Amino acid sequence: YDNLAQFIPDMKSSRVVSRSGDRVVVEQKGEFGFFFYRQPVDVTLEVLEQPPHRIDARLIAGNIRELETRYELGTSDAGVRFDYTGRFIPGFSLPPLIGMPIVRRIVERRFRAMVEEIVRRDALARGRPKD
Repeated sequence: YDNLAQFIPDMKSSRVVSRSGDRVVVEQKGEFGFFFYRQPVDVTLEVLEQPPHRIDARLIAGNIRELETRYELGTSDAGVRFDYTGRFIPGFSLPPLIGMPIVRRIVERRFRAMVEEIVRRDALARGRPKD
């Protein structure tokens, strides 16, 4: 969690506040934005780790009204399957009509950055550069 800001777009910081067994409290700061619209985001999440297949996170403090996410690893014919589901209700107003499509694009961009980092680390662990 402490290194997420190194590769997740618009995340300025991410740090573990506490850890107890499979529960982790993580504080994250960054921005949510597109074009000229920028909104600071400051959240504290309770993360439930269920290795090796699932991670759930929920908002416990911050300027987002509601945030729940789930990351799951599984298998597919192509190899590893990485699923993400989430519920995001901002605590700030979004432009009408384009707000939710923009939210979806931002989430996809961040998820893609995480997948690219996973692939990069896997390639390093296997001793070969990423394609």
